[in-house]
Amino acid sequence: MLLRKLSEAQSKMFDEKPEAAMGLHFAQASERLCLILSGRVLMFPNSEGDEKSNSVAKRLWFNREAETFSVEEESRSVERESQLLAELDPVSDKITYLPPTHSSVMGFILNPIFYLPRTPPRPAYIYGHLPFDGRTQANDVFYRCEHWLKSRRVCLRTGEILSGTYGFPESELPFVPTGFAAVGRYALPDLPPACRRYEIRPPVGYTLKCGAAVPLYGQAGGGVEVMFPKKFTNAVVPIPPPTVLQPL
Repeated sequence: MLLRKLSEAQSKMFDEKPEAAMGLHFAQASERLCLILSGRVLMFPNSEGDEKSNSVAKRLWFNREAETFSVEEESRSVERESQLLAELDPVSDKITYLPPTHSSVMGFILNPIFYLPRTPPRPAYIYGHLPFDGRTQANDVFYRCEHWLKSRRVCLRTGEILSGTYGFPESELPFVPTGFAAVGRYALPDLPPACRRYEIRPPVGYTLKCGAAVPLYGQAGGGVEVMFPKKFTNAVVPIPPPTVLQPL
């Protein structure tokens, strides 16, 4: 996989766009379909990685220990992640955001050839993807798992949760003990383990989308998933640092 780092301006552009899945946007660069991972890195899914991409990916995603960081340790870890991302070459092409309904995005979701193992025969449409609306009640808690040390969609300091952000309810916790469990259960498009688990507490009466995570990207899915259509401020501010899960 070929990786390129986004500038702060490019990252902010995707911060304001709904996700296609947890930690994922689709975009187009030089007429090629690409993935935006957690608003930080551009990945060309059908390209062989260069030495920088492979080295950074290995150190970002597979050299992690499971622990809950103190504020000081969290700050140092975020700084190390920033240093690693700085090693990547910047995106030189113009990037265009692609909504989840775009034909190229739908085609990739249903048949991500050369990126993941070949999927089953392509259905006519994605059946049952978050088809229901729900309203939050007092003391409802949701979670979100990501690969990255610093989330761009769960803003710890301000407590903001950006619109179009995906997550899962508290009832799912026993089924998501590891980073790889999150990848499989929520049919995430990225193979690295989603080890950082954020706690989200929306206001009472907030309307969200919900349903079962359908099989996509060669993953089984099956988890209960939610999506927050509108930006809101978390009930607890600042949001606590994420819990770090074991990869396996």
